[in-house]
Amino acid sequence: MECLQQRITECGKTIDDNELIMHILYHLPSEYDNINDQYMKDLDDEKEIELEDLHADLQRKYDRLLDQGNMEKPDDDNDDKSVKEKKP
Repeated sequence: MECLQQRITECGKTIDDNELIMHILYHLPSEYDNINDQYMKDLDDEKEIELEDLHADLQRKYDRLLDQGNMEKPDDDNDDKSVKEKKP
């Protein structure tokens, strides 16, 4: 997440943590809906959200999805994560 913020800065733009958090939440796949819902509620309630907390929660969810076989681990080191389609 910090890498994304750094890339944006390198393009001559700035983005604060809250803007980055909102961008992340709006672009999460449906597998992360429970996390998304909680953080959106916190934002609605004007609670302080730390980027590091969001990162840790998303990492734990990602690890669980990997363990359950619902997510494929990428072969390369880029940040793209692909979701496996569930078979009926």
